[in-house]
Amino acid sequence: QKVHLHPKSMYRIKFFGEEESVFDRHCYGHAVFARQEEAENIRERLRWWAEACDSLQGFQCVVDAATGFGGLAADVLTVIRDEFPRVGVVTFGHSSVHDNSRVSFFTEAYSLAELSEHTSVYVPMSSRTWSSQTFPHMPYLSTTTRYRH
Repeated sequence: QKVHLHPKSMYRIKFFGEEESVFDRHCYGHAVFARQEEAENIRERLRWWAEACDSLQGFQCVVDAATGFGGLAADVLTVIRDEFPRVGVVTFGHSSVHDNSRVSFFTEAYSLAELSEHTSVYVPMSSRTWSSQTFPHMPYLSTTTRYRH
């Protein structure tokens, strides 16, 4: 079964290095939002969705914090805070397992710092697999440990 989304719920970002590189750095997201045309299109869509609400109570944002989308989301959250200062914002920052490089680490760190500054609640999420060897003081992460109620 196919999910039908409203045309304004999808927006293709035109990345300046689309053909030769990946969108893997926090600063790339800021560079996208720095272009006036992109920023205005994003603001316009945000206002359109907000005006469609009967009673806007808040925003929920899911962000890939380990890529350039962290920087872009930080700029979008700044707009949300400026235009809707009284609504709550919950941000779920996801980090993936693909890349354990320094670039990914610093991108994630910058995203965490900026996103948590502009959100009411920041919830970090990860698809990394943790084991009891990684955290020996947390036995509940071990697959062999069973607790009885």
